[in-house]
Amino acid sequence: MSDRLTRYRNVDYRLPETYLSWDLFGAGLDNLGRNGKAVELPLREPNPDEILLRVDALGLCFSDTKLIWAGPEHARIRGRDLANDPTVAGHEAALTVVKVGKDWQGKFSVGQRYIVQADIFINGEQKAFGYVQRGAMAQYTYAGPWVLDGDDGCYLLPLQDKTAYAEAALVEPWACVEAAYHIQTRTHALAGGSILVVFASDLQANLRDLYETSKSPSTAATIGKSSTDLSALGAANVQSFGADASPDAVGKAVETATSGNGFDDIILIGEARADLIAACDKALAKNGVLAFVGAQGLPDTGFDIGRVH
Repeated sequence: MSDRLTRYRNVDYRLPETYLSWDLFGAGLDNLGRNGKAVELPLREPNPDEILLRVDALGLCFSDTKLIWAGPEHARIRGRDLANDPTVAGHEAALTVVKVGKDWQGKFSVGQRYIVQADIFINGEQKAFGYVQRGAMAQYTYAGPWVLDGDDGCYLLPLQDKTAYAEAALVEPWACVEAAYHIQTRTHALAGGSILVVFASDLQANLRDLYETSKSPSTAATIGKSSTDLSALGAANVQSFGADASPDAVGKAVETATSGNGFDDIILIGEARADLIAACDKALAKNGVLAFVGAQGLPDTGFDIGRVH
């Protein structure tokens, strides 16, 4: 290893006073940076609850292009005033700690290398790195409590010394490739699972024609008024939780029918409000399926788009 590379890896050099960042100020390439160039920002000292990270390598994800083209219409940051509160894309990053705030002294040290698990949650809400949080399409980035002490603890994942910078930046996309070969898309109710049918409005229909249920779930619940034939579900235990389809009723069904674990399948029938759709999203178990039945367009909702990735 050359002396120059050794000094770089060990951060054995004076940090610059400024750094370049591709801030996103709106939708489209015209709003990426200023006048087609990266923005020059001061490289400040990290706050006590932050660490300063150097971006060693960055993979460009198709998700980054979607964020750039969509701007404030992107589902993760919908409505954000990017002109006054810009974000920075980039989540497939190889990172090195270059400075540590006083609250994290002894827990992080200069020269440690990481990648980031971008799907960050704070009190159950997504605060994704490279979307809600400023990402790594810059020479340096700051990681604060959201990254270092979120719902699942620290979202920085340590690297082995032998892992190259480019290899590290490719971990996330290759993980997506591997996952694509393992994820099984279901077109029927999970065998032995739990199912919830939510009637957002009165609808005459036969569920056998709406959702293939070739294998019977062990638990089924219904919310809402309807004379729809539920016999196609073949469930041994059909329970009713009130007459009105509401977010509270969905939450009650989760606790009563699944002991808080969530439903493996949810069928949402009719025109649903945004809050009801969000409640159904939260009521899904891991790898659950939310099936929409009806002709309506989806309203703007607060559900986590990353769960559909």
